[in-house]
Amino acid sequence: MASESTRHIKGLSDTIWADFTIWPGFDEASLAPDKLAKFLNRKEAIKAYLSGSKVAAIRKEYGISEPQIYRLITERCICDHPDGQIYGWRALVPQSRIVQFKRRTPIVINQWGHGAVGAFQTLLDTYPDVREALHKKILKVPNTRKKLGMLSISKRSIWLWFLQSLRDRGLEIKGEWPFNTKTNGYHSIIKYIDKRTDNLCVAQEIWRLGNR
Repeated sequence: MASESTRHIKGLSDTIWADFTIWPGFDEASLAPDKLAKFLNRKEAIKAYLSGSKVAAIRKEYGISEPQIYRLITERCICDHPDGQIYGWRALVPQSRIVQFKRRTPIVINQWGHGAVGAFQTLLDTYPDVREALHKKILKVPNTRKKLGMLSISKRSIWLWFLQSLRDRGLEIKGEWPFNTKTNGYHSIIKYIDKRTDNLCVAQEIWRLGNR
């Protein structure tokens, strides 16, 4: 059941992360007892605050003031994590360092599907690990015309893998490219695969001719 914040928090309210039950977490049992106790105290205080509990009661129960809670939320919990999500509960681990992930200007797609020029390249620049994994998969794509059926299936499987990789980084729930297009970026990705495989074929042919 969703537990959306009853308080207005800048950068949190009116976003999907207003439901703190879906905040990213981690294996809390991995923390040392002293750190776990402090972490849970912060977590329960924030949950109580976002659920609308009285500030005085929260301070009495958890020993944390409203300004402290607000800073924990706005300066730590809802900061962008490199994995594409927010830090969430991970930000409350004592002595943990928050590395603010710098995002590029969001790509806006209009009702006709325009405005996505450079969207694919921007995404690859933002997630170099995805780009590297994508290139490795493209290297395995059949490049002979005798295997056109296999080629088509291989391209589609790469596209599906690519979408899942982006889902794992939170892009779908945020409505970012390619999930804000009708085809989920299918044509852009297939075109990119074709270009990479064509370049690879040319390079292989040059190498073959040079080693005769």
